Amino acid sequence: MKKTTEHFETSDGITMYLQCFIPFHTKERGTATAIIVPGGMCSPEDYNWISGTLCRRGYLVYSMYQRGYGSGAPRVNDHAGKRQQQDLLEAFDFVVSQPLVDRDRVVVIGHSYGADMMQLLAVKRDFACGVAMSQLCDWLAYVRFSREFIPDYYKRACAKYGGDPFNNPEEYELRSTLKYADQIKMPILAISGDRDNITPAVWAEKMTKALNESGNTASKCVVVENAGHFFEHFGFHGDQRTEVAEIIMEWLAETMPAEP
Repeated sequence: MKKTTEHFETSDGITMYLQCFIPFHTKERGTATAIIVPGGMCSPEDYNWISGTLCRRGYLVYSMYQRGYGSGAPRVNDHAGKRQQQDLLEAFDFVVSQPLVDRDRVVVIGHSYGADMMQLLAVKRDFACGVAMSQLCDWLAYVRFSREFIPDYYKRACAKYGGDPFNNPEEYELRSTLKYADQIKMPILAISGDRDNITPAVWAEKMTKALNESGNTASKCVVVENAGHFFEHFGFHGDQRTEVAEIIMEWLAETMPAEP
């Protein structure tokens, strides 16, 4: 595979960078493409385990250096708010305009709040399918619950999002996807670990249930046993990223194979 760095200028004038993995066989337009949307404070290098696997299986891969973490001013972003949602929309439009990309065969793969951003993008743009890893579909409910159970997180969230979720719900609703389930028509694979204490698997199950009930029956949820938020194995025994990559690849082989 060949690895390059691509870039474009956002509507507010910052340079947005993307890591690109190009399969050796790619010579002309018509390549199935994956877009990787990182979670908070993460970079494309954190997802090389899935980017490399995708590329070796024949997918062209673009992975975002998100605002504040590889693009724009260091550590300056709005944590999946309006600006980062706009960044993803513009990155998507940039990727699908590239000459090697098959516009009809694009999968968007997000992790943590990147998974939520992927599903918010699915309301505004059409793509073949999506993968939501370790998602949180209802920020408002989650942060409200956290007041009693994770008080330190609750305080940080209130400071980060400009107020508490009881009196200032707008910023939390802005990041939530559950209410848009009936507007998401493409298949979504949700993957979470049953030991994820950051975004517990119940949120992936809730979102998938809502998608299924709204008629999107091709969407499914997989809960990985003994895996945490980053698919680290519970205990001192490494991680389960290889297992998760294979779950994704098996699903893509049925939903959007690299070779049409």
